[in-house]
Amino acid sequence: MIEADDPLDHIGFEVNNLEAFVSSLEAKGIRIEAPIRQVPNTKLKVAFLTDPWGTYIELTEGLGARVRCVLWVGIVERGDQKC
Repeated sequence: MIEADDPLDHIGFEVNNLEAFVSSLEAKGIRIEAPIRQVPNTKLKVAFLTDPWGTYIELTEGLGARVRCVLWVGIVERGDQKC
């Protein structure tokens, strides 16, 4: 179980069709803690859940390839190169 002072705050995954993905999780009995919401002034949608071990999981749709490179690979700037 992750404790409040652990260095890991949460983990995130970019998915296609967030609504369908969240619906499939709910159909399997997985509780979504923060329902899908649109981030103001963006095309980004987010939802949150917690896994059985206490890890907070962020699901996103709409980050775009360049932002995903920065967030997931930890690259500061890659321009148009693929990750």
